[in-house]
Amino acid sequence: MRDEVLKNTGSRQEPYVAGSLGGETIYLVPAPEQPRVDTAAKTGSVDLLIEAASFNSGDNERGPRPRARDEHLRSPDFFNAVEFPRIAFKGNAVKWNGDAPALIEGQLTMLGVTRPVALSVERWKCQPDPRTAGKRYMCGGNATGSFKRSDFGMKFGIPAVGDEVHLWLSVEAFRD
Repeated sequence: MRDEVLKNTGSRQEPYVAGSLGGETIYLVPAPEQPRVDTAAKTGSVDLLIEAASFNSGDNERGPRPRARDEHLRSPDFFNAVEFPRIAFKGNAVKWNGDAPALIEGQLTMLGVTRPVALSVERWKCQPDPRTAGKRYMCGGNATGSFKRSDFGMKFGIPAVGDEVHLWLSVEAFRD
């Protein structure tokens, strides 16, 4: 694939990022961006923009508690979604293994702090889309990475609530 713009079409419902914080899985919905991949030149880039208010741990009902877990995650104790409504990842250094991206190095900005984060790419595959009898060309895979939330100033609950945040990103995209 040469200098192709791959665009997420939402064919897997929505792209999502799953993260783990203190043993709990949280899901986020990134804004649809267009990754650029050029397998011939072995280059690529990806920008992810995540709305901090999109966090969903599956615990959004208060019941007798003063607040639900999702409300607490959006509060200043954690992601401070009011003051810092977006989390951004800009990946512009892609390392390749043959015709597949293997590592995306970039900058994660969260809570107003920017730090380097690397994402390992797994199960990357490009092929004609079998759902359209090959009329569209698609690529997809997963990317994983981790970081310490304390590096971004998020220190509430440490060590009772884990410091290490694990990310898992699933992507499926088509030629534009």
